[in-house]
Amino acid sequence: MEALAGLYPHLRSMRNTGQHIDERIRRIGAKGKQMPPGVIVLEAIDGRDFVSCDGEGIARRLPVRAETLGAFVAKAQAVVDALDGDGAPE
Repeated sequence: MEALAGLYPHLRSMRNTGQHIDERIRRIGAKGKQMPPGVIVLEAIDGRDFVSCDGEGIARRLPVRAETLGAFVAKAQAVVDALDGDGAPE
């Protein structure tokens, strides 16, 4: 996740909203802080963007495009390439 933070700095807070959606509904943000009043976008697709609020109640966007998927695939492949081993043991 940290490897993608440089490309998508709000990715972690967006993931946390998905994990703690029950808290966001009750306006409980990151680290138990009360979120400000207003509309909360829990998760939505807007055109070609995935939209989700962060722990502060701010709507953040993640582009849903081939380039975004390519960045995720490249980072995942880098993790796999860093593992030792040649496959299943015999």
